[in-house]
Amino acid sequence: MKQININLVILLFLIMAGSSYGQQSRVYTPDSSAYAIGDVVDGVKTGKWQFYDSKDVKIEEGEFLNGERSGVWRLYHPGGRIKAKVRYEDNLPTDYLEYSTAGDIVLAGKFSEGKKSGEWVSYYPGGQPREVRTYFANIMEGPYRLYGPYGELLVEATYKADTTHGEWKAYNDFGRVVTSGNFYEGIKDGIWKEYYDFGKLQAIENYEMGQPDSVWVEYYENGETKSTKLYDKGTPRGEWKSFHRNGDLEEVKYYKNGWQDSVYLSYYEKKKPHVQGFYKNGVKTGNWRYFNSNGYLSEEGMYKNDQQHGQWYTYYDKGQLRSIGSFHEGVEDGLWGIFHSTGLLMQEETWDKGKLMNVSPYYTIYGDTLSSGTLKNGNGLKINYYTNGKIEIECQFEGGVPHGSWTYYYQDGNVAEIGQFEKGLREGRWVFYYDNGKKEAEGDFKNGNKTGTWYYYYKNGRLRETEDHTEK
Repeated sequence: MKQININLVILLFLIMAGSSYGQQSRVYTPDSSAYAIGDVVDGVKTGKWQFYDSKDVKIEEGEFLNGERSGVWRLYHPGGRIKAKVRYEDNLPTDYLEYSTAGDIVLAGKFSEGKKSGEWVSYYPGGQPREVRTYFANIMEGPYRLYGPYGELLVEATYKADTTHGEWKAYNDFGRVVTSGNFYEGIKDGIWKEYYDFGKLQAIENYEMGQPDSVWVEYYENGETKSTKLYDKGTPRGEWKSFHRNGDLEEVKYYKNGWQDSVYLSYYEKKKPHVQGFYKNGVKTGNWRYFNSNGYLSEEGMYKNDQQHGQWYTYYDKGQLRSIGSFHEGVEDGLWGIFHSTGLLMQEETWDKGKLMNVSPYYTIYGDTLSSGTLKNGNGLKINYYTNGKIEIECQFEGGVPHGSWTYYYQDGNVAEIGQFEKGLREGRWVFYYDNGKKEAEGDFKNGNKTGTWYYYYKNGRLRETEDHTEK
């Protein structure tokens, strides 16, 4: 909530000599940004005083009694409507009302000994309470409530020393609790609960002085457990599990000293394996296996220091060998064999630490031999084919990485996309086509990222939209 500035003009320089009686004076702030007009009797402000800014717009006005503010003072919006009313006794504010430019009350509260005290209420434009804060000596202390525009309670809490302390609850539009818990000096502590809008438990969380601790549990709307986690003063530990909606195990992993460690397993529904592997001190290590949703192995190989390293195999959807080769610290290295789903060799590739150096001729599924281009020692043209023998990609390499023109084709021979690579990254103008030969999109790349204006078309060739990818 904004700080309320009661005394807009406090330090005024009185430019006067000696004392006078009933003399109306004009006094200015040191920087002449505001001035005031009123009576001075024997050097003491008395009666009605009015304060203006440098543009002669009235800021506030009220009565002085023996040099002290007294009664109701009025503050004004620039347009002249009342911004606030402040009641003073013995030069100290006791009551405060703030108004919008439309005349609605937006804030109301009281003071004790010049400091905010008791309930301060802010309001929506229609007069409905928005926020209720409790103060003691200018400090939030006690109950707090937040309401929606239709009077619905959204949050209730307790404050101590200007921060949340004690029970805290949040509600949905239907009055049901969606979050509950406790704060200790502004920090979550103890058990916190989350609920679905219709009232069912969604999660239980445990905190110790702001840090996750003990068991955390999530639930589906049907009441089945979604996940279980274990913490020790903010550090993950032990067994973590997640489950599918039907109760089947989805994932299990283990933590040791805050790092993921030991076996890792994940499953599709109906308990079909998805991923099997190992972690050591938070990084992947050893043999990892990946399965598709039909239960067939799709990929397997070794990790070292969280990177693919050593022999790796990939498989087609029904488990037939697709490729075999080696990685070195996460990039292809050495001889790779690529196979048709029938088991026949498609092509051999030779890599040198992530750079494609040489390829064999391309062998079709029918045993025919096709040219794979001119690529040799990392330089030249490489040609890829569809299984029907039609060209899929014509791509230039330099130093073992994509460099030069690249063209992708549909199976019927029509161009699908065409552009340039530079040192392994897309560069310059690229054009993408629908299968009917009409442009789908076109634009420029810089260092592998879209840049400038890109144009997108409907399949009939009419411009659909443009997007600006210029760096802001």
